[in-house]
Amino acid sequence: MIQMLTCIKQDKNFVGRDMVINTFHDARSLDEFDINIVNLNSEAVWRNVRDGKGAINVENDLISLSSMIQNSSNTQIIIIFPQNINFSYYYYNGKYNKACELKNMLESIKKNILPSLYFPLSSLSLFYENTKTKIGSKEIEASFHFYNYESTLLTSVKSCKATVIEWHGIILTTLNIKDYNDVIDFLSAVNLLEKKEAIPEWSKEIKMFDDNVQSSIIEANRLVIQEAEGNIGKAREVLDKNNEYKSILYTQGDELVKVVFEIIEQMFGCDLSNFEDKYDEDFLFQAGGFTFIGEIKGVTPNVKNDNISQIDRHCQNYVEDHEEEDGRIKGLLIINHQRNKPLQEREAVHERQVSLAERYEVLIIETPVLLKLFEKYRFGELSREKWLETVKGATGLLRMEDMG
Repeated sequence: MIQMLTCIKQDKNFVGRDMVINTFHDARSLDEFDINIVNLNSEAVWRNVRDGKGAINVENDLISLSSMIQNSSNTQIIIIFPQNINFSYYYYNGKYNKACELKNMLESIKKNILPSLYFPLSSLSLFYENTKTKIGSKEIEASFHFYNYESTLLTSVKSCKATVIEWHGIILTTLNIKDYNDVIDFLSAVNLLEKKEAIPEWSKEIKMFDDNVQSSIIEANRLVIQEAEGNIGKAREVLDKNNEYKSILYTQGDELVKVVFEIIEQMFGCDLSNFEDKYDEDFLFQAGGFTFIGEIKGVTPNVKNDNISQIDRHCQNYVEDHEEEDGRIKGLLIINHQRNKPLQEREAVHERQVSLAERYEVLIIETPVLLKLFEKYRFGELSREKWLETVKGATGLLRMEDMG
């Protein structure tokens, strides 16, 4: 029996005799199978919701697999490397906004990503070069190859580049193995499977015993699986978006600003896509008859006087050019302070900073409070009207109880 482990259980190309398909997350004990194949050749693997190329979304699943690999003793493990597909990262506004070809980030893959699955991969020599390797009657393409180690099992046509090697007891391949037939041909080529007589097409047309009943069962359950996988895919996208919102509890700089912008746009009903600062502020927009001016900060200490004074300066500079709006200008400090600490370990904003904000008529909004209120807004428990009414009238520190 063979267990094929994939990122998302949706590729029916690998369905076949003696093949069980599971996700990385739902992997069964490796020792239950003669052969286990970890398939990294999918764009779904090479994604990171955060803004960076040093990690992937399924890293925790790979770490769990790593433990299973170390504890296995009665199975042959194969890892299929990816082709030169795109690494997609920085998930924002419902899509991944950045991409990089894998060939341009090989060092990061070897040092930061592959070791989470199998630590010896960190010392592997991996190179980009398009080749073809003969497997059975076919030539299978590969985007990468290994150094020609003594443990090389298969090499490319003419160029003799190592595309299949044995590495610390595991078989590694860069071949573009796309379906069940490729798997069977590959396993035969590396002497892991005896070649069985192929079932002729005419034999498949002969219906006997309970063939029709079992075929109906398979088809019915296939539809159920497809629907379930669609629901799982949608749920994962929602979870990814929720994690993006929650990032305002620990991020700083542009990463923090971009997510807070999205929250502001939804809660205030404004558009910040064309915002350009004129007074060195982080945001300036009109909503509910007021002009809101402010800063978005992610800092390691608690709120300081300078943070509040900076907002007051922005407001004063704006009033100088817009005297007619005096009395309808609101300074906001949206701040993720003590961002490196768990929420329960963060100190409250000091009273002297709260008093200073009240004196300057500035409102401090901590990101944990903003996130909770945004949750209420999304669930319909807080209206935009109530939100605007409270923010326009409040000074000092915004507290959950201010919303009633």
